[in-house]
Amino acid sequence: MTEALVVVGATLLAATAQTVAGFGFALIAVPFYVTVLPVADAVGTVAVLSFVNVALVARSVHGHAPWPTVRYLLAGSVCAMPLGIALLLWVSGDVLRIAVGIVSILMATAIGAGLTLHAAGRRGTFAVGLVSGVLSTSIAINGPPVVLFLQALRHPPEVFRAAISTFFMLNGVVSLSMLVWAGVVDGQSLSRSAIAFPALLVGHWLGGRLLPRFSPETFRRFVLALLVISSSTSLVDGVMRWLGDAGP
Repeated sequence: MTEALVVVGATLLAATAQTVAGFGFALIAVPFYVTVLPVADAVGTVAVLSFVNVALVARSVHGHAPWPTVRYLLAGSVCAMPLGIALLLWVSGDVLRIAVGIVSILMATAIGAGLTLHAAGRRGTFAVGLVSGVLSTSIAINGPPVVLFLQALRHPPEVFRAAISTFFMLNGVVSLSMLVWAGVVDGQSLSRSAIAFPALLVGHWLGGRLLPRFSPETFRRFVLALLVISSSTSLVDGVMRWLGDAGP
């Protein structure tokens, strides 16, 4: 029951944030998921739910997507995904929990501080994709490098949301396929996703309602606050588990 409540609640928050901000699903969901699930199960579940949610968002904004940028980001991401899967399968779950917390906090801090990732030309865009790809299939938190990169390009809000949503959707098709092949996404992941699916739909609907009611800066602060809370939860949980395993 605790597992179901955490997964459903985190999915509701994450779907709402993703619908409004264009990013944030995995950053919010994964740190909460890993407190009640093995890391591989959390990654498999968020891969399914995140793909469904971002597909709903991308459907309404894809016409504004800057396709040359999306293509090079996607190419780099796909090339690096096998390395991410290797890390997920071979690295200790407690280490990955701590990594989820640290990466989430660092990325949330960078986004909150308005930092940007300047990567010039096609090679730079491809390199950002590589980083995103490793994160995508290892800890399922692949958005922040792309967010920081797209912020540096200073796209209008509708182009930013279209670019990141389209990339996440296409990236999700490939990463989900690889995770199924690796056995990370299995029957349990699908069952857990089915339980959380109504919360995802409610979050998508709620995000659509909130989008015109809040200023971008107000909701940006709200999303960042959720990121810090969820990241800290994952980090503390991972450290406590690691200390418990290391104890007498």
